[in-house]
Amino acid sequence: MVGGSDEAPGDPAAYELLFKEAVRGAEGQRQGLDELRSRAGILISTATLVAGFVGPTALAANAPAWIEVTAVGLLLLAVLTSLFILLPSSGWRFTVNAKDLLGQYVEADPPASMAELHRSLAWHLQTRWQENQARLVLLYRVFTASVLLVAAETVFWLLAIVLKGKQ
Repeated sequence: MVGGSDEAPGDPAAYELLFKEAVRGAEGQRQGLDELRSRAGILISTATLVAGFVGPTALAANAPAWIEVTAVGLLLLAVLTSLFILLPSSGWRFTVNAKDLLGQYVEADPPASMAELHRSLAWHLQTRWQENQARLVLLYRVFTASVLLVAAETVFWLLAIVLKGKQ
């Protein structure tokens, strides 16, 4: 067994590859979260711009009140759901604690091999990836709902203009 141990009996190069993939997964997840939050901010801007440009014309059109109330309600829901995505929240874990690694692997007696360290890091990063992924999926679903709310808001503002005075 080349470079193997009880904790890491496989090929050391394979553990290094797994570690690199786990790091890439964590970085991709963090980037995905950042991009999602950026899109949520843009979506808030879009919802308010639609309301700001189309809303006054729609309100002046004397359309049925329920259409206007629905458009305003959809605007508020779109902004609130987007804000949910933007709110800072704890619990995101993209790294492993360096102090833990020092004590448990680097300064242990005997110190862990690089294969053991790579294996453990890959394991922990994958566990964190799975925990983060459940939260990220929820945020993507909320974002999808926000996009649909902005689309519906736009439709109702335009409907108010089309139905102007046809009460």
